[in-house]
Amino acid sequence: MFKFSVRPAGFGDFPAIYNLNVKILGSTLEREVMECAYRNVLTDTEQVVFAVIHSGRIAGYIHARQVNNLYEGAYTEVVGYAVYDYYRSNGADRALLTVLEKWCVQMLSNKIVVSLGAENPQTGNCLIENGFREKNSVSYEKNIF
Repeated sequence: MFKFSVRPAGFGDFPAIYNLNVKILGSTLEREVMECAYRNVLTDTEQVVFAVIHSGRIAGYIHARQVNNLYEGAYTEVVGYAVYDYYRSNGADRALLTVLEKWCVQMLSNKIVVSLGAENPQTGNCLIENGFREKNSVSYEKNIF
């Protein structure tokens, strides 16, 4: 297991996050469009992007947003989540999810919801190992409060 640090992502992290989106998530979004969206996310107080760092380099990130509704209370939705495979099995996922959970407590979120775009057993297993329960093959949830 490697030693990781996790911090809020900044504007200067965009190139690394763009590369993760292209390589891991298969994004075909134009770089300029993604960069504009990234800047908007970073200035939105109900959204967060955390970067996991190993040896000074971004090994992955998680993007989440607070959802407030009147029937269920606040919860956190994971919007984007990408970690290089090499780091995934060595603790990067756990580091990101731990910091995200702390952010959820600060935001008074009742739970974290992760919806994968497609069935992904490796990510699903990681979520289960970190206390999430499987709702179906692409949706996972973890209660905070």
